[in-house]
Amino acid sequence: MQAIEPGAELRVALAGQPNTGKSTLFNRLTGLNQHVGNWPGKTVEKKEGSFSVNGFRGQVIDLPGTYSLTANSLEEKIARDFLINQGADVVVVVVDASQLERSLYMAVEVLLLPVKVVVALNMVDVAEKMGLSLDSKALAASLRVPVVPMAAAKGRGMEELLETLIRVSAQAGPVQERGARLEQAFEEMVGSVREIIHGAVPRPYTESWMALKLVEQDGEAAEIMKARLDDQSWRALQDLLAGRQDALAAGSAARFEWIKEALSSAAQEKERQTGVFTRWGFDRAATHPLWGKLIAGAVLILSVLATYIACLPPMTLGLGLLIMPNILRNALSGELPGWLLAMVCDGILTGLGVATCVAAFIAGVFLVLGFLEDIGYLARLSFVFDRFMRRLGLHGKSFIPLTMGFVCNIMAVTGTRVIDGWRQRLITLLLAPLVPCKGLLVVISFVSVVFFGPDAALVLAALAVVMAGQLLLTSFLLRRGLVKGEDCGLVMELPPYHKPNFRTIWSYAVSRVRAFLRHGYWIIVIAAFFTWVGVYYPDGQIETSYLARFGRAVEPFGRLMGMDWRLLMTFLVAFSSKEATLGAMAVIYGAGNTSRTAIEGLYMDQGLMMNIQTQLGAFLTTAGISQASALAFLFAIFFSLPCLGTLAAIHAETGSYKWTLGALAYYLFTSVFMGAAAYQAGLLIFR
Repeated sequence: MQAIEPGAELRVALAGQPNTGKSTLFNRLTGLNQHVGNWPGKTVEKKEGSFSVNGFRGQVIDLPGTYSLTANSLEEKIARDFLINQGADVVVVVVDASQLERSLYMAVEVLLLPVKVVVALNMVDVAEKMGLSLDSKALAASLRVPVVPMAAAKGRGMEELLETLIRVSAQAGPVQERGARLEQAFEEMVGSVREIIHGAVPRPYTESWMALKLVEQDGEAAEIMKARLDDQSWRALQDLLAGRQDALAAGSAARFEWIKEALSSAAQEKERQTGVFTRWGFDRAATHPLWGKLIAGAVLILSVLATYIACLPPMTLGLGLLIMPNILRNALSGELPGWLLAMVCDGILTGLGVATCVAAFIAGVFLVLGFLEDIGYLARLSFVFDRFMRRLGLHGKSFIPLTMGFVCNIMAVTGTRVIDGWRQRLITLLLAPLVPCKGLLVVISFVSVVFFGPDAALVLAALAVVMAGQLLLTSFLLRRGLVKGEDCGLVMELPPYHKPNFRTIWSYAVSRVRAFLRHGYWIIVIAAFFTWVGVYYPDGQIETSYLARFGRAVEPFGRLMGMDWRLLMTFLVAFSSKEATLGAMAVIYGAGNTSRTAIEGLYMDQGLMMNIQTQLGAFLTTAGISQASALAFLFAIFFSLPCLGTLAAIHAETGSYKWTLGALAYYLFTSVFMGAAAYQAGLLIFR
């Protein structure tokens, strides 16, 4: 390997298991000089950043957190492919000093590769409080690579790490083979495999690494060598490997034995400091089957409140943009052409205001999620609800975002970032629109009471039962056919509790908001503008607007659900925002303050909404809407299209138009099917 000269760019890869503080170290190294996207051709998040020190410019790539480099999951394949094929000047393996035996396994895996390695012994402050005395020099001697003790959350050890990176990058020459000593029979089999594959292993793989992975039944390694070996050699290899089916477990056990041996001289236990939260203290309640759920419920309620508080400061900008149209309209009325004033006020500023409010909301979500993750409680919450979520084919980490969906589906979709595996994350965010948000619950409750009176409770109960069934069905379809991969349970070790590091939390939230601004913000702005065009033109009257014409054109389609064009258009306008449904209904049916422009009615303020609800309720009962049509409307809108903000969040999280448009098409079909089925049931019930 070539040494890195001063002035050149140093390429650093961060590897490590989840909950080792890898993201904290990444944020410390890069500050706000980071970019979040997706790996090329993949839907797994890719984080890159830059730093500068002592004449060196550094590029940092934060690899997906994985427990090993065996190519079983997409995250493991990405991390392994980068280290082997794309490479870095230095690989920093982050290990948790308080959970050394577990987190060193990843380091041992990386040491098998021909790359320069530095081990970042993170969270030494937590280890000290837990009564662990660590000798980093003894550990470095065992691993045969530099080991830097540090506490990334406090900035401790950062200078030593940077100096070590520069020193290791300056070393020229090939990397010596390293790795754990394995049992004799296992080593002999690896040697036999090396003889068969000698001369056939493609660069940049090494024969030692390839032989080990073949013995461990690694599918990707087998595919590579099958294409490189002749038939006779391949059959010989298959016959040899067939004699050791337990190789993966044996190899893992051997590595853990080697780790224990290395730690025997590098780690010593001493007296634990008092006043420290441990698994045997607070965790007895936090992970209890009953008390843990009660504590989690309280935490979730407080988290929702904290989200609203956290998002208020940036949301004032969005609210200001929503208020500005009225100010401009009063100030410039008669000064500008009506169409231009309406376009600026209602077509542009309204979209910018809504998108800014959504961005503020996302910031609040990630500040709260970052806090819960940083202190170590998020893992406990996932653990408590894991058994319950398995019934949906998910694991405990999916409970958090789905619960947030009752407040806002945008929260649910963005909250899926707490889920490590992409497959589970994708399934969860596609299920999120099935959870009714608070805005939708208001609409459902209002329309139910207006049309069904005392029987509204029965209607709401029916919706809840059908929603549970639809969650199970959608999850089954996604797991069995649409989202490739195998079901997996929750595999995690509960991290120790930490004091929150607000710098890390802030960087985490800022990076997520930046991703939304790139992928989702302008979708809302553009869609809101075209919504205004459809409502305003050709003459500024909603009854003769393009949207109304469209509603009448597809009215035969709406008749499947027993809806005339007005009720169908109300259903479609709810796509902009579930909270806008009652306002749109008031404008379309002519109730309330109809002197305002049509587009204003779609974004009514809460004061106006409260004033018209009583009038609207009385008006709807005489508007010719039958109970069967009302029931169809309730079911159709309950399972309707994700709102504009949620759809933008789905695109921001997946980076894929395929999944975004696929979700849109699926929920359009679901809502029409549910509406049509409910209408037919209503015709039988309300004769």
